[in-house]
Amino acid sequence: MIGKRWLMLMLVVGLGSCGCLQPRTVGFQDALCSPLPSSVPPPVRNQVYLFMMNGSDVLDTAGMLDLRDQLCQLGYPKVYFAQRPDTAWYTRELRRIPREEPSARMILLAYGSSATKVHTLAAEAARDGLPVEAVIFLDPLGFNGQLVDTLPFPTIVLRSHNWPGSRRLIGTENLILPGVGHFSLPAHPGCVQLVHSLMTSAAGSVQLESKLSLPRLPLSDTPNPTPRPVAPVPYVPDEWDFLKPNAAFPSLCPNPCWSSQ
Repeated sequence: MIGKRWLMLMLVVGLGSCGCLQPRTVGFQDALCSPLPSSVPPPVRNQVYLFMMNGSDVLDTAGMLDLRDQLCQLGYPKVYFAQRPDTAWYTRELRRIPREEPSARMILLAYGSSATKVHTLAAEAARDGLPVEAVIFLDPLGFNGQLVDTLPFPTIVLRSHNWPGSRRLIGTENLILPGVGHFSLPAHPGCVQLVHSLMTSAAGSVQLESKLSLPRLPLSDTPNPTPRPVAPVPYVPDEWDFLKPNAAFPSLCPNPCWSSQ
């Protein structure tokens, strides 16, 4: 019985760590009220998407959500976070966003054992012509090869100190953070700075649609009518004038007055 309770507790905590169950509800507020100045205006930053995929760390002890929160505070709120079983969801989102926002730019990020799945997503995005700007691999595991031969995007491999996994994975840039462990890599300031610089670079290729090219509609279908003078209706006394407030002074009130002055 105790073993089953621990299993249920681990399952609930693991599901709570999924990106789809922990939305960043204040991300846009942090992005708009960022204390750090940015040369990129918010409408452009909102066109940059980051798709992060976690590895085997389902409890998020490495701080992937901290990385997301720091990017929000730096002005980039549209950061996805998911586990490896959410690959189909990422596949749909990578195609939906360019269809609804033609100026959007996207970056993929893999942590640990999700390197293979993210590489597959990036290869399919290249095949379909999706606007992917870069692919980042943090401490990749279980995947090796020359990324420059399979992906047309800039690929960055960032490793922690003495990380033994996937040493034969070669990207366009191979970086090492000395003195940083595997479970401290995602939220490390060096990693945050790297991802932020890539998102800012992607924002430089965003081309918002000009409002001047949109068709302008008139404010109204027909012009307003021209005012014309209206003659006052002549006052005709009747037998009920004695009940009106100013009936005793008809000359002072040529028209019916229903309230005393």
